[in-house]
Order: sequence, then structure tokens, then C-alpha cells
Amino acid sequence: MKKILLIVGIVALFATSCSDDYLDVRRYGQTEDIIPTSQDNVERYLNGVYDLMYPEKYGFADQDQQWLLKPHMAMSNYPTLDIQPDGWDVAFSRQAWTTDQAEFSGGWQRAYRAIVRANDFIQILNERVDPAILTGGAATAEKMEAEARGIRGYFYTWLVQNFGGVPMLLTGDSYGTTPNKKRDTAEDAWNLIIEDFEYAANHLDWTPRNGEKGRVTKGMALAYLGQAHMYNENWAEAKATFRQIIDSGVYSLNPCFGQIDVPGNNWQAESIWEVAFTENQRMGPGAEADGDNLWIPSQLKGSKEYGAWGPHYVSYEFTYSFEPGDKRLQYEIARYGGYNEWLRAEADPSIFDIQIKDFYGFANYISFTPDYGRTGASGEWRAPFVTSDLVPYNSDTKHYKMAIDKIMPNGEARKYNPISAILMRYAAVLLNYAECCFELEGDNSAEGWEYIQKIRERAFGKYEVNASKTAYPGAQFYNGTFPFELNTDPGLVVPDAKTFYANYKRAAGPVTGKYNRFLGQTVTQKQYTGTVPIYSSDAAIFAPDWSINPPDVYPGDMVSAPVPNYQEFTYTSTYNYKPYTSPAWKVALVIERRHEFFAEYSLWYDICRTGMAKEYLDAEYPMNNEALNWDDSLLGATGVRTVNNPHTVRIYEHNVNREIYPIPLIELTSNSEMSLGDQNPGY
Repeated sequence: MKKILLIVGIVALFATSCSDDYLDVRRYGQTEDIIPTSQDNVERYLNGVYDLMYPEKYGFADQDQQWLLKPHMAMSNYPTLDIQPDGWDVAFSRQAWTTDQAEFSGGWQRAYRAIVRANDFIQILNERVDPAILTGGAATAEKMEAEARGIRGYFYTWLVQNFGGVPMLLTGDSYGTTPNKKRDTAEDAWNLIIEDFEYAANHLDWTPRNGEKGRVTKGMALAYLGQAHMYNENWAEAKATFRQIIDSGVYSLNPCFGQIDVPGNNWQAESIWEVAFTENQRMGPGAEADGDNLWIPSQLKGSKEYGAWGPHYVSYEFTYSFEPGDKRLQYEIARYGGYNEWLRAEADPSIFDIQIKDFYGFANYISFTPDYGRTGASGEWRAPFVTSDLVPYNSDTKHYKMAIDKIMPNGEARKYNPISAILMRYAAVLLNYAECCFELEGDNSAEGWEYIQKIRERAFGKYEVNASKTAYPGAQFYNGTFPFELNTDPGLVVPDAKTFYANYKRAAGPVTGKYNRFLGQTVTQKQYTGTVPIYSSDAAIFAPDWSINPPDVYPGDMVSAPVPNYQEFTYTSTYNYKPYTSPAWKVALVIERRHEFFAEYSLWYDICRTGMAKEYLDAEYPMNNEALNWDDSLLGATGVRTVNNPHTVRIYEHNVNREIYPIPLIELTSNSEMSLGDQNPGY
């Protein structure tokens, strides 16, 4: 039997540390000669297929090292304008990306690496593995192939959603055997994806093989199968597929929307497909050489004001868009001038108002932020638009919930929190099912509106009577409790979806909404109660607005810091949005998905797939070239410029060609079966 050369660069995949309930993929870190003569050999090879769901410390590109943030967030969220990044990523919020964008080439190459691994595994499994070596024999071999085809289907789904038709490498195809291949049409590509997910769904169980969470399951395969049918407008097949998931009883909505994305809440009942991240003593913002699962995506989405990396600046229009009572706003966003309640819950004054810490072993510092947890508590962050790109300063709190240093078992202090990347939620299945009902039954489908209403009922808190403020003991709730009040009224009345959306933006009008305006500051003081003096000559002393040369601080000294004052105002634009003209159910699905899947992995794709991109942008982000109305009246006293008209300037017309991205230039120039003429229109 031929030896198979396998490079195993693998991590504890979809796993908690050492639990038998999770798929544990060991890392070997070197090339091994694998002879598939034992089940262990075959399992290792299959685990290598799963491996590319995770980031890689030594990946080929930035997209490898920050996989699940880059390119995913840029490509599935930024064009909606709800998230407006700064720096290199601004092109995605202006429809100004180019064919040589790193997100495109890096994502393309990584997806095909995973596909080739799956192809190799399936070929070897079928041609060189004797089923007799596997516990369960041929049935186990079929399940293994189903898992590999599920992973292949997932990566092809990502490619076709983003680029349209792509070359479809099948079992037996690899870079070596098939370096050049023509581009398939999008329809043909979806048909091949459907074949993979049908095979997986027919051979897998609702529970993961060996009870190891993180493996492809029947539910995962059906969810993506139904979605693929939707792309090919096979509405009856899609509806029947989603109905299987609903009728299985395996999945359910988390009763509290705000408790979906909490640290440690891995593989909850709403999660159909996720990459799980777990707490451990080496948590960090990037992948590690021997444990890629240490990458913590939430750290990369939060506010720089509180120690995160900060690309998720949220538009004012997004905060304006919520109905009164929709709790998703408070669970997802810390509005400018408002609070991140997760950070506020950490702010025990005895610890955090004044604190002595070891500064990387060299010095101590004082940290004094009286208004800890507020978005816009200190320094440059008190401005409503920040950074040199003037991005709106509302902060993503859906994923960033921790700034407190947690002392790990090895004594190190870490600020990172392990929130899973949930790629497919049960909520998506319910909304997709509703869409199928409307497509098959018409605008007044009672079942379609019923399933939209289920999502709204959870959003408004009706199901929170079944939630707990002290649930998820492994979720690191600060002060031992969930920092929001839960609804306790089982009779809560939720506005009817059909009625609301029948009247939502049906006539032109101004953009309007509530925002907080900075009105100046007051100074507060706190006594330094420490016993060790802090000298400016050998210490880093931080407090808002202190000079570069801070004073010495002695026990008993009073330390001062400004506290910003904010007041809520109503913004009304001088320009009008264009009204929606599509049926109310289409608008309902756009807005409910917008609020439900903010900063996840599907929103822009769904908006484009349903043909709603232009309507959405013109209604929610109408074109205007109205300059920000800066108010410098407080600048001299506080150093803060305020804005009286917080809004998004949009000067570009929506280009329908920008609803898919360009085929990476490297593919067009290196694949002899493709040429520049195969590029997507408009690039």
C-alpha cells in the first residue's frame, strides 16, 4: 500500500482543553509518513481537513493568521456600512476595493488549500483504506467522507458567495494534478455544493461522530444545503430542508439574545456550526505556534479605548434603526456616550479607579478612569468620530466583553476572552425558512410572518423569562452575573412584524434618531491609598488628559481626572432617504437579519442574494455629501470637537457589479484555463 505524505499542522480543534466531548486534534508540527493502516492514521488525516477552519500562526498571509476576522468581517459586513473600519479596510465601506486586495487572494488561496486537503482525504479513503481497519467498517468510512465533504462544501460556499462561479476541484483534483481548470458557472458550482451537503446529510447523524462536538453533523449539512438551494432558487427543496432541522428538535433559540456571544458558551443549542475558542493560560490576539485555537476574535473587534484593536466602529444610522424595545441594540452596541455594561460591571472602584500594577516587570502605573466602561470616557475617545479616517465612535460589544486582566494559572495577566465564532445559527435557519415560505406562498404567507415574529419575540425579550442572570458558569460573567436586566413578564407584547414592516420607510423622509452629544466635563478626584510612591522618573502614570511628564504621586495624594458629560439629542438629516419599494416581507428579512447578524458571517451576502442591496443602501444610508458639522465651542476647555449632525457621508452610487468580489488577479494570471476575460463584470 502506498505511503501517504501528510503534513500535519493541527490544533485542538473546536475544543475545550482536554474534554472528551470535543474533537481533539493533536499538533505534530512536522512532516509524517502516514500509512493508512489504522483508524488513528485515518483520523489524523481527516483532522487535517478540519484544521483550516482555524487561524494559523505561520500562515501564508494575514488572512491565515486572522482567519474568521480577515477576510470574513470585511467581505460579509463592511459594505453594509453598519461597520465602518479605518485604515486599509476603508475601501470596503466605499465600494472601492481592487482586484489585488489581500483579502481576496488570501481568502481564495486558503479556501482552496482546505478543498485540496478534503479531496486528497476522500480519494485516499476510498482507494487505499480497508474499511475493516475502522471501528464500524464501511459505515464509518462513509461518515468520514461525509465530514470531509461537509468541510469542502463549506469552503466552496464561502468562495461562491464572494466570487460567483469558481473552478470546482473535485475528488482527485489538487494543485499538482489539476493546476489549471476553467471557471464553473455559479449555478453549476451550487449544484456541486448541493451534492456534497446531500451526501453529508444522508450519512451523518444529528449528534457528532464519537460525541465530539466540532465535527460536521446532519444539522450543519442540512443548514448549508438549504442555503445552497436558495441560491439556485430551489425554494421547495430549500423549505423542505430547513423543515427537517426545525422538526428535529435538536436546536433552539437561546432565550436571551445577549447571552449568545458570551465567553465559554460553546456549542449552545442555537449553534449549528461554529469554531469554538476556549479559555486557557496562553490566550492572545493571534494564533500561537502550537495552538492556533488561542486566537480570540473578540479582542480584534472591541474599542481601542479599552485595550482592543478596534476595527468595528459602528455607524450612527445602525443605532438609529432599532425599534423601541428591541434589546438587540443594548446587547450589540455601546453607543457613543453610553456604556459597555460588561466593562462597567468590572469597575469595582476599590480595584479599578486607582490601581498599582507591574508594568511588564519594569515599573508601576496608576490607572484612573472614573467613568470606566463609557464609550467616550477619556482623551481622544470623547469625540463622536475618531481616528484620522473620522469613523463613527459607537462600539461593538456583541463580541468584546472583557478588558479586565484575568490572572491565568501561570501567573500571567490576560485581557482576552474566548468567544466562539458561530458560523451558522438556528436563527438563520428560521429566517431562511420564512423566506422560502414567502417565495412559495406569496407576500401574505402566514407561516413566513410567524417565523419572522419568533425572531422578534426573542429580540424584544419575551423569551428571557426562561433565561438566567447566573447561567453559564464557565462564561466568566463579571461579578457573577449577567450585567443586564432580563424581562420577567411572560405576557410581554411584541409589535407585530407584518404591521410594522408594511409601513416601514414606505415614503421618502429624513434620517432621524437619538444620539449622545458631549457637553463638556467636570473634574473628579480620588485619594491614592497605596503605600508605595509612584515617581514620574521611573513610572508610567496614566490618567485622562495628564501631560507627558506626570507628577509624582505619594500615598494620600489626590489624583484628578475629568468626567465627560453627555446628553441625548435627536438628529434629523437635511436630506431624505429613498423609500423601499419591495414587498414588506423582503424588507422585514433585510432589517431583521441586519439586527440579528450584525458582525457575523452572512449579512451582506443575504442582502445581495435577495436583490436588496441598492434599496437597502438608499433607504438606510442615502447618498449625501453633507459635511460633518463640527462644533469647536468646547475645544479650548476640553480638547474635544463635537458634531451636531452625526451621520454617514455616502457619495458613491451603488454598483450592482460590486455585489460579488473580483476573482483574485493571481488566479487569472497563473491558471492557464482562465484569463483576464474571465474576471467578474465591472473589474
